Amino acid sequence: MNSYLKNRILFLLLAAFFGVRADAQLSFFYDNEDYEPAAGVIQFHTDSSRRHDWNYFKQIEPELLSYPENDFNNSYKNRLVWIKIRFDRINNPATLRYLLIRNPHINYLSVWLLKKDSMFHSFAPTGDRYRFSSRPIRLSDFAFPLPADSLDQYSLVIMADKRNELVRLPIYFLSEKGLLDYSRNKDGWAGLFIGVGVFLFLFNFFLFINMRNRLYVYYALYILLGFLYIFSDMGLIFMYLFPDYPLFADFTRPISISLATPVYILFGMSLLETKKYLPGNYRWTNRILIVYVFLLLTSLILASNTGPIRVVLSAISYVVINILMINNLVIAWKSLRLKVPYAIYFILASLILIILVFLFTLYLSGHIPDNFLNRNLMRIAITAEISILTLVLAHRFKSYKLSSEQLLRLVNDQQEQIFRSVTDYQEKELQRLSSLLHDSVGARLSTLRLNLESRGKDIEREQLIKNLTASIQEISHEVRSYSHDLSPSLLQQKGLEAALNQFLKNLMQDNRIQFQFEMIGEGDRLPFRYELLLYNLVQELIHNIIKHANATEVIIQLLREEQVVSLYVEDNGKGFDPEKIKEGLGLIQIKQLVKFVNGNLQIDTSDGNGCRVSIEFTILPDDSSQTDYNS
Repeated sequence: MNSYLKNRILFLLLAAFFGVRADAQLSFFYDNEDYEPAAGVIQFHTDSSRRHDWNYFKQIEPELLSYPENDFNNSYKNRLVWIKIRFDRINNPATLRYLLIRNPHINYLSVWLLKKDSMFHSFAPTGDRYRFSSRPIRLSDFAFPLPADSLDQYSLVIMADKRNELVRLPIYFLSEKGLLDYSRNKDGWAGLFIGVGVFLFLFNFFLFINMRNRLYVYYALYILLGFLYIFSDMGLIFMYLFPDYPLFADFTRPISISLATPVYILFGMSLLETKKYLPGNYRWTNRILIVYVFLLLTSLILASNTGPIRVVLSAISYVVINILMINNLVIAWKSLRLKVPYAIYFILASLILIILVFLFTLYLSGHIPDNFLNRNLMRIAITAEISILTLVLAHRFKSYKLSSEQLLRLVNDQQEQIFRSVTDYQEKELQRLSSLLHDSVGARLSTLRLNLESRGKDIEREQLIKNLTASIQEISHEVRSYSHDLSPSLLQQKGLEAALNQFLKNLMQDNRIQFQFEMIGEGDRLPFRYELLLYNLVQELIHNIIKHANATEVIIQLLREEQVVSLYVEDNGKGFDPEKIKEGLGLIQIKQLVKFVNGNLQIDTSDGNGCRVSIEFTILPDDSSQTDYNS
């Protein structure tokens, strides 16, 4: 990827809200402490040449300027940097063993050791455009060993080619202990960031497993991109993952920070449910995201082009990112006013990120000191924001769990109420059937007995047997009908559809009514209590039609769609006036059954126009997977 656009986009992304101008900066440290070199210690020269060789340095050596008497400003310029360091003018040079440049992203770096102004040793060319093995010491930054004898006669020449990019050259003069402390300190922070990143990612994975919400997919991507930027910025991606592929390592930093922006926007809209509460902002933001992704892809396609098109795309991308970030805060503020959950936490996390990024841009521009805290501000900002969002998601998960537990208790209470209600209904049915057996079957049997006792010998035996057989057959049919009503064993064994088909088939044998039954919907059987309830509902409706409607055709439809069950019963009978309806028509028991499941009952009828009954109710969530057919 072209270095100018890559790093320009990177800096613009870091300074998403702030147009801070980044000036180049030289800074010096002696064993990790700030160091102000004396006059004449540091000399520098910048030019637009492409030559990196020692002979060219000898040509431009007379043009070297003294630092800090002369301003050093080379960021985003098509120029390379030459720096000469004289060790004879450094305090206590006898303890120095290493020179380190704390910037793992210098494209091309050449270093020469001079003795009495003549080249004494030439280090192999290195930089992040070479394989990692080109570095003299295995560190993510560039460290060069110095001679063990007195440095009074030595000087060092550095050529750093980071043209068209942000140029920062923090130079460390280190003893053996200083290098050890520096390496231990950097490894400690790297371990801390790795530990935090792995923990946050695993925690998010746990939340995703429990919630199955794409919100956590966005969050996981944001964690990966955020910490990918951190590790790439520290030079660890190149050091450990792609030591032989500089191009891959070179891409990770700008790509990770460029992709983190749209992922963060998507995460914020998902967390704040922008599509639900602010649909206009949701559509507008998605359109901006499409423009941004298009610009990003175009920049990648033009990666090898150094022409003005890339500069224009960089500026446009900067504007789009500003629009996205401002829009993100507007969405969060509107969500807060609408009392959307977690809006205040999202605003807090965003403000912390913005403030720390602003301070980091001040550090990059040289407006605040180069110290341990300031140089890690961007990494701290990303880690802090991700950690805050993790706490928000943890609170969201806890609230969801509490709501689920409350819903489960409510469902259990409703199930218990349904069970009690159905049990009460069945008890009343048993009493009704007992009364029917006593009043109807018992009375008819008593009549048969009296007939046998009162018949004279003048009646022929054959006719008597014939009459008794017909009466007994009628009683048998009636007892069988009551038995089916009392214990629908077919319902338990083969399900609701088979039981209703058999029930209607028996009715068509004894009545002149034609029944058309259709059950629509696929899936597992309903829990038995619901099948029993629907069976009882159909029984009540059909019995009412037989007794009161004078109908000849009845259509019954039973529809199951996910968790919703709908029952439609229509007849071509005489109908009735709903305002003059009497409770004795049996509708009270139907209403009671529908009430058991918090259902909806609608009756459409009028005199002479038949009757249409519609019943709809929802299966309780925890019930839909239960198959208590043998309960």
